[in-house]
Amino acid sequence: MDAIDPDLFRSQCVLTKARKASRAVSRHFGTLVRPHGISASQASLLFGLYGSDATSVSELAAGMGIERSGMTRNLAVLEKARLVACDVAGRGGAKAYRLTVEGEAKLMGMLPLWHEAQAQVREQLGDEEWARMQATLARLAEL
Repeated sequence: MDAIDPDLFRSQCVLTKARKASRAVSRHFGTLVRPHGISASQASLLFGLYGSDATSVSELAAGMGIERSGMTRNLAVLEKARLVACDVAGRGGAKAYRLTVEGEAKLMGMLPLWHEAQAQVREQLGDEEWARMQATLARLAEL
């Protein structure tokens, strides 16, 4: 096995840095949405469902880049809270999820917080770095 320079690993490992950044962003948004009684992941899911037709678990998971099992767990919590509803359609009984009236109201209540969180990150990065980050994250999501 090849030896690895621990300093090189700590300073340049894309996996480690991406996970660390993801956790920091989740904490940032999570702190803002916590008073609404949901997690950052669940808020992200509500935003993902907004304005879309009923969407299957697989489509949602693929679109958001998360595991289907995690998506199913978050949908169950949101369904229990009556923020999303499940429609069963077709011969195979495929489940499709959509926001409820309550879910859309919750989302609209969080919208100012989303704008605030976005603005805080953008202010910290500056406009040029913000634009680069948006492009870089989109490219990384295609790996």
